[in-house]
Amino acid sequence: MTGRKPRSARRLNATAVHEAGHAVIGRVLGMELGEVTIEADHDSSGHAIFGDPCDTWEAWQKRGRYRSVSTVLVGRIIASLAGALAEIEVIGSTAPRACFRISAETMMTMCVDYHGKPAAWFAGTAAP
Repeated sequence: MTGRKPRSARRLNATAVHEAGHAVIGRVLGMELGEVTIEADHDSSGHAIFGDPCDTWEAWQKRGRYRSVSTVLVGRIIASLAGALAEIEVIGSTAPRACFRISAETMMTMCVDYHGKPAAWFAGTAAP
């Protein structure tokens, strides 16, 4: 955290609530979840990492949960919003831009595949 001032206990608590909101709702919705941390990095106070939506869709298929890829994407959006909503519910407020910045980034990345082209679901083709 070079160059950053230490976070207060209040800010650490808010970050923990925020990241837990992403993680808990993501797991409830069956999303593939990686690391969750309140360790700050160069551009965030913490993060919850979700797997690629197509990987989640394939894992659901293997478990007999036959749903469309768009269902995975809606779950990802809900999990993205859950961080800020958890702060509002538990603490009473959130950083004004938190949910909107993250959700906008999430929705944009879900509309583009890893080659910079519109994702198949977005272009109206069949799920992978």
